[in-house]
Amino acid sequence: MKKILMVAFAMVMVFAFAACGQNAVTQDAPTGTPTASPTETPTAEPTAEPTPTVVPTATPVPTATPTPKPTPSVDMSKYDSYVTDGTWLCTPEPLDCLNLVSTPVERYGQLQVIGSQLCDENGNAVELHGVSSHGLHWYGEFVNKDTIEWLMRDWNINIFRASMYTGEKGYLTNPNVKNKLMEAIDACLELGLYVIIDWHMLQDNNPMDNVDAAVELFKEMATKYGDNPNVIYEIMNEPNGRDVNWIDHCKPYAERLISEIRAIDPDNLILVGNPQWSSMPEEVLESPLGEEYSKNIAYVYHLYTNEGLDHTEVLEEAMKMGLCIFVSEWGAMDADGDGELGKANGNQFIRWMDKNNISWCAWSISDKRETCAFLVNGGRNNRPSFTGGWKDTQLTEWGTYLRNKLRTINE
Repeated sequence: MKKILMVAFAMVMVFAFAACGQNAVTQDAPTGTPTASPTETPTAEPTAEPTPTVVPTATPVPTATPTPKPTPSVDMSKYDSYVTDGTWLCTPEPLDCLNLVSTPVERYGQLQVIGSQLCDENGNAVELHGVSSHGLHWYGEFVNKDTIEWLMRDWNINIFRASMYTGEKGYLTNPNVKNKLMEAIDACLELGLYVIIDWHMLQDNNPMDNVDAAVELFKEMATKYGDNPNVIYEIMNEPNGRDVNWIDHCKPYAERLISEIRAIDPDNLILVGNPQWSSMPEEVLESPLGEEYSKNIAYVYHLYTNEGLDHTEVLEEAMKMGLCIFVSEWGAMDADGDGELGKANGNQFIRWMDKNNISWCAWSISDKRETCAFLVNGGRNNRPSFTGGWKDTQLTEWGTYLRNKLRTINE
């Protein structure tokens, strides 16, 4: 058997050498290129040497230069991989895509108010859509860079509202809550999101009661962050109370705060609330802020849509007057944040805001046992993650509704 194999191997080698010899002859003298005879006298113009045939495998096959992946503005290292079509970066999970090639602030830049419209730095009308935290001193565990990045990546927000309650054991009695506010601002600056600094007055009713504390806080924030186009100042969340009105309380408060902020930060957007939980724009129409206070100003409107959409006509009148409206807080339930989820009115309100290019933030990131919470309360030992990554089963009906809206409306 060994002899047979050896003979067969020898025959294969003979044929191989013969084939190589034939190839060598072909390459040395390509077909159609004659070689000169040694006995012939060369002519005055010598025949050029024949060009040897290049072995195909010796030349690398040219390939198109691959288009480099755009560098995402958000750190993608925690994700296994991503793909791109030149505009969108997507993590492998279905629908988990976000326009991360440019962040919201990179796309829109320095916001400005032109007439009744919020515009980007080039003068194009822009709508921002996002979410609001709950009170930072109550549900601050959910407010951190990981959660905000998750909301940006998965919910597709382009603005985040950091709500710092002033009363109810908030900032006025617990000034350390300011550290959580700054953590949220720093995260949004790093991620390229717009961020609202919300002076969330509520039970303190009259904004003038704590105007000095507000001036101190906003001067500090303007000094620290005013050079960043991300920052938006909401100077009074919801003034309220039977005796609180626009002319005597909200307007002079706004004039004082705007003057103090503008001395430090001349450009960033300022949101101005109004009486009755920022739901009474009629009073503003009678006596809006003067021209010296009106650069890059938007008037706040808050609505919980189970209460009805009666004020939309007044808001349209305000816009005809050249006033910019910003819905910094809303929900599709009762005004106390509870009650039945009213999707029909919610859908109608979203359509109305979209038709009028009005920006908005929805309330709120918490697992409080109420309709307006985004997250299910699983009890002390089964709370949703404080860093995002929530499963569908951990979202309330309102949270699911908002997530679905945001993932389409900001495309």
